[in-house]
Amino acid sequence: MLRKIVLASCLAILASAIHDDNKHSEKSSETPCVHVKSKFSELEIGGTGVFTIQACEPLELSQTVVLGLPDCVFTKTTEVTLPAGKSVAVPVTVIAAEYGTGKISLRGNEIGVVLGAVAVSVVKHSWVQTISTIIGWLYFTAWSVSFYPQCIENYQLQSVAGMRWTGCI
Repeated sequence: MLRKIVLASCLAILASAIHDDNKHSEKSSETPCVHVKSKFSELEIGGTGVFTIQACEPLELSQTVVLGLPDCVFTKTTEVTLPAGKSVAVPVTVIAAEYGTGKISLRGNEIGVVLGAVAVSVVKHSWVQTISTIIGWLYFTAWSVSFYPQCIENYQLQSVAGMRWTGCI
């Protein structure tokens, strides 16, 4: 008699687990497929950029997409609603707050379901970057050229007397 009760309990638990799996697979089929199109690759601090979120096909019910933002950008809203019945591109404006990189993650109604992501790179002002690059290359060139006089002198004297081996390493 005890065996029958244990067997019936195990079958009930198994049936419940199968039913829960079917519910989960039905929910995941309700997760919308979205296309994300970004109109920017990098932003300057204080600049704005726009990307769009669009459902792959018309939705039966409107869906809310939650935006996970990195520290370098912010938006006026953290949720975007995709309308039901049509596949419309919904624009999202991003404002660059501070220097850095990150990804804006798009999450569906279900916890842990990531629908997509947009890479964001916030740079310093472009003229600062250009001047920094020029100064860096000038420094590298001057540093490289500074080694030539010793090599030229050693070649002319046909001697390496006075040259330290630590300078060669």
